[in-house]
Amino acid sequence: MPCLLTEKGAICTGDDANRLYSRGFFGVMKKGKLHLSPVETAYLLERGRIRVEGLSSPEGALEVFRRGDDRFEVRYRVYSDVRDRGYYIRVLRRAFRVYQRGVNPFRDGEHFTLVPIPEGERFHPAKVAARVPCVFGIVDLDGDVTYYRVDTAEPSGEYARGDVGRVDISGKAGAFYTGDLSPFEITYLVRKGLAEAYVDGERTTWRELMEMYAEAIPAFRGRYRLYEDLSERGLLVRSGFKYGTHFRAYRKSMEEHAEYLAHYMEGGVEWYVVSRAVRLAHGVRKTLLFGFGDPVRYLTVERILL
Repeated sequence: MPCLLTEKGAICTGDDANRLYSRGFFGVMKKGKLHLSPVETAYLLERGRIRVEGLSSPEGALEVFRRGDDRFEVRYRVYSDVRDRGYYIRVLRRAFRVYQRGVNPFRDGEHFTLVPIPEGERFHPAKVAARVPCVFGIVDLDGDVTYYRVDTAEPSGEYARGDVGRVDISGKAGAFYTGDLSPFEITYLVRKGLAEAYVDGERTTWRELMEMYAEAIPAFRGRYRLYEDLSERGLLVRSGFKYGTHFRAYRKSMEEHAEYLAHYMEGGVEWYVVSRAVRLAHGVRKTLLFGFGDPVRYLTVERILL
């Protein structure tokens, strides 16, 4: 089927164009003409379903699209991979709308948003939160695509804390280790009126504890917000260092499996960091939470197979 190549893709006419639109769900029909996006054009050219006058191979069209969009290769890798898996796709400005197998896109059936990005992209929780729920298709340097589902989360538990009484802290040198209580837990308990803290024998407020720990522990304030919010949600929170995260959290008690791994983010991180955390959380059968903002909000990230 001959088509006219443009910087925005291709324009096709005739019965074959109608069939591509009505049966294959490619492109957008305008005044009897099928308008294909660059990724759709490249996909159909490489599979011999359309042809462009004056082009001896699909590579010529791909070069045109690459010059017009520095993200074309990434978008095309994801588009072709998902199409080859049997999904129908609607091309959006910066993402794809992917319809589940067997769904008719004309009837606006069940679908999800798929965002194609390169492996070196950064994960900014506040920006990602504006898109969720969605799936990210990440193209690595080998051209392979890995998919991650991102959504919001509302963690909860049933743990109830009791009064622990007096807590003695021996100055800054001993601020990190006070019995079985972490700096985060001491600060939280004092703030809730469940403990009294004494530094070198002098009673200390929770605000003074915040100042003391903020000088000694990196990102203490943000991490404390995460600790406090998880605790207020009824979770028993402990260090997550052995899992490479800030905290692990139990729904009821430490006699049970820890349900969550939680990490506080004050800014963006590379997707490499997220990928490692997701892999580890899956291996130990825990839900990975990224907490951010004030008040704290949560994102979950999991690797999926399409």
